[in-house]
Amino acid sequence: MGLKRPDEFRQDAVRIALTRGLTRKQVADDLGVGMSTLNKWITAHRETDVVSTEDLGHAQENERLRRENRILKEERDILKKSHGVLREPKAVRFKFIEEHQSVFSIGRLCKVMEVIRTACGLSAVGQPAAGNDPIW
Repeated sequence: MGLKRPDEFRQDAVRIALTRGLTRKQVADDLGVGMSTLNKWITAHRETDVVSTEDLGHAQENERLRRENRILKEERDILKKSHGVLREPKAVRFKFIEEHQSVFSIGRLCKVMEVIRTACGLSAVGQPAAGNDPIW
């Protein structure tokens, strides 16, 4: 049988898991507990006041900002690699999208390259969509 952790330790673990923006795996590894154990603690303490609404609000805002930051960095990286492709005709932009779809998402590439996703003729996995012939 495993080590019995004090309730205060469990509550702190739940607070960290729900507010720090770390994955549950990271929290479990850092605390030296198993993933299933941490998940049980979270389930058991979810309805209690372990995490204040203020802390939870901050955690949600931080997660939103991290997601927005990740998107902006990806868009910046696309623009860095494009070397002026936005000034070129759409056929050149479509070719750029095709060449970089393994690195960036097609949706993000189409947004940054200012083309409609369905106009590329590519599905989510990078193959020509059914009934669409690529323009190039």
